[in-house]
Amino acid sequence: MLALVFAMAMGCSNTAAVKLAEDSANQVCACKDAKCARDAIQNYEKRFTEDFPKAKGTPGDVEKIQAAGKRINDCWQKLSAQAPE
Repeated sequence: MLALVFAMAMGCSNTAAVKLAEDSANQVCACKDAKCARDAIQNYEKRFTEDFPKAKGTPGDVEKIQAAGKRINDCWQKLSAQAPE
């Protein structure tokens, strides 16, 4: 279900994109069931693609967003394994 791919061209720092990714990871990981996590992931993917369609970021931004994506995926995997929908 979850395929997070972030392609940010190198350029200026994009702290708003990093904040969105990190906040979304916190939301997904705070969920107690798979439905909550799925809804949070869908909201994140929608907001990221709408708000940052041509995002540019530093290598540090890319690294932080990828780390947040990994956290989202890890939390999703745990929740979906516990109680399938």
